Amino acid sequence: MGITDGQAGEPYSRLNEHNRACREYQVVIDEPTYAAGRNQGLKEYCRWDNAFRTGLAGQRYQHVCPPELDATFNHYNSSAYAVYHLEQELRQVDSRITDTELRLRAGNLRDEYRRQLRMDLYDLDRHYDDLRAELRESRRYLDSLRSEAGLPPWP
Repeated sequence: MGITDGQAGEPYSRLNEHNRACREYQVVIDEPTYAAGRNQGLKEYCRWDNAFRTGLAGQRYQHVCPPELDATFNHYNSSAYAVYHLEQELRQVDSRITDTELRLRAGNLRDEYRRQLRMDLYDLDRHYDDLRAELRESRRYLDSLRSEAGLPPWP
């Protein structure tokens, strides 16, 4: 359990959850063994490439890496998470654009409502374009961070 939790970047407090779950079955977790396994797993987790991978997967860093790695790992993860967040927001805006376009195609709309939908669509299109530009810049910045970390750029 400790190794798995370390590899997943789980905080040490996860042990309390395991203890509660195991108590029901009268199983006691050996804390030193758990801690040793978690530390072993953290060696795999606290790699620079993992900071990017987890951030892009929507996982926020829990400040579990050693102090000498913590700030940089957090920066890399947060920057990757920002790209993830922008991608999610872009999908949502795209969905709202599609929905608005479908409503505009309805045949029996009042002129005022149709005008409002067109204005909404215009605003959504502008927001979409702004998000795409921000995403391009964020990806560019992420590539520069990967280079700083000695990693190749994204394909």
